[in-house]
Amino acid sequence: MSSQFTYSLLPHEETGVPSKVMKDLLAGGTFLESIAKPPYHWESFAAQADAQGNYSPEIREIVAKSFERQNAHLTPSESASIAAFRNGALSITTGHQLMVCGGTVFFEAKVLGAVALAKAAAQASGRAVIPIFWMATEDHDFEEISSFRIGQHKFIWEHPEAEGSVGLLPTSGLASQLEDWLKSVPLNEAQKNSCNRDFEPIANVKILQRQPANGFANGRKD
Repeated sequence: MSSQFTYSLLPHEETGVPSKVMKDLLAGGTFLESIAKPPYHWESFAAQADAQGNYSPEIREIVAKSFERQNAHLTPSESASIAAFRNGALSITTGHQLMVCGGTVFFEAKVLGAVALAKAAAQASGRAVIPIFWMATEDHDFEEISSFRIGQHKFIWEHPEAEGSVGLLPTSGLASQLEDWLKSVPLNEAQKNSCNRDFEPIANVKILQRQPANGFANGRKD
């Protein structure tokens, strides 16, 4: 089935979004290569793959068990990704701090970007590659993670006692705040349905992220 959308590619450097540091990192040939090696080109992927190939089975088992401990309800594809990692699969890793109700679209873009890059890397290298998303549960910037927007309408989680790691914050009261907010803003039916469909019941801290894409190994730092 053909897509109803059309698109064109724009080099990242021409979007006006990245900082000079990021532009220099992408372009290569600067002092940043002493910090981040090798440059971000497909030609350098083989070197990264060789480095990952040196991980011992013992290290891989520690990581795999951590994934299983932190994710009690794995889908078949997620279990398959962890099994592939145990057997030597390479990984594409990205991450973001937890965001109330998933946060901005940037959050989803990073998830989907890692999935797409893992698929492309697998095709280019002929080796198994899995995407890994790191949830930065130890992030301490509550103000940054406590809001989201739907159109022009912004929800802010009021939590005066919030301190420490955002992944450990109690979510009591969040559900009622969200319900009151949804009643007070003029959302259309599609927006309301999106909220009901995409967000998990607010019973615990999982409200801070949406479900990872199938095949993801989903990790926390703890």
